[in-house]
Amino acid sequence: MTTRPCAMIIGVAGHQLTDEEHGIIEQTQPFGFILFKRNCQLPRQVRDLCNALKASVKHDPPILIDQEGGRVNRLASPPWPKFPAPGSLGVIADAGIGTPEEAAYWHARLTGEVLRNLNVTVNCAPVLDVPAPDSDPVVLGDRCYSDEPEAVSGVGLHAVRGFREAGIVPVIKHLPGHGRATVDSHHALPVISASLDELEATDFKPFNSASLFYREQILGMTGHLLLPEVDELPVSISTKLINEVIREKIGFKGHLMADDLSMGALTSFSNGSIPGLGSAAIEAGCDSVLFCAPKLEMWTQLADRVGEISKRGWDSWQVAARTAAAAITPMDAETFMSHHRRWLTPATLALSNQPSGADPTSY
Repeated sequence: MTTRPCAMIIGVAGHQLTDEEHGIIEQTQPFGFILFKRNCQLPRQVRDLCNALKASVKHDPPILIDQEGGRVNRLASPPWPKFPAPGSLGVIADAGIGTPEEAAYWHARLTGEVLRNLNVTVNCAPVLDVPAPDSDPVVLGDRCYSDEPEAVSGVGLHAVRGFREAGIVPVIKHLPGHGRATVDSHHALPVISASLDELEATDFKPFNSASLFYREQILGMTGHLLLPEVDELPVSISTKLINEVIREKIGFKGHLMADDLSMGALTSFSNGSIPGLGSAAIEAGCDSVLFCAPKLEMWTQLADRVGEISKRGWDSWQVAARTAAAAITPMDAETFMSHHRRWLTPATLALSNQPSGADPTSY
């Protein structure tokens, strides 16, 4: 009988894997790893780190990153090219260069080319949230493509295609929709008071479109949100919200991961215990959990509580990885630079004199 890996995705501390980290990773066999700016200095260094992470486990693990562009940008320029925020891509259409859908495709495709060259396999993007007028602009703002559900649905599908044709598995986030949050879930729990009918007509639409079109070929990430009409527990640890809303109403069939367990939104649940929250998320229906802090003593405790990844979670990941690899369309360096100049440089230059704001996801 084949043993599947532990249902957690973890982040290491620095540019290289330490001996202590390696030992605990060998022992716990996490499903995957996630990179942050603290891990990314130079291209060769990132490739070496990814290779070391892969060599430390007995399976082929997903290597994740949050490379949205704009504020949420793990790859500093230089040495990497600049990528504008998704919300700035309207500059492309305004300049008559192309449609928003084309801009979203090339933004994702070129981002994906950079990631594949680094041996990263999964990008925690696109953001398919639809920001409400009273939402916190620091949390989402220019991380979102548009405040129109139909527009987000359209460009989101093209972004997913762009990532996949670069060989990168995309993660749609933040299910079932973070756009009405008025507080930052990194620090507090957003309460979404809208009715399910309202949410179905707006917030759910982009996720529904991507889920119906790509099914198990994409991954999904929960948002730490409270929808009191449905449950008194946040989405990430709510069986009702995961099964009745994300799986049934939205129709998401892929591998579902819980957003970072150390975020402030969850501290009032499971006594704020990371292992307890991990167990609750898996029991609620998440396939894996993110724990981004490099706290080695917590890795072992979390692994004990979340256990082995489910067959469904493992199989859906395999489908996503296999189909992304099959979708790769080769691109040489000259073609990359040509498309970057056409599609992304105008947005970068147009916004270069504007303050970008802080990255709410930085660790």
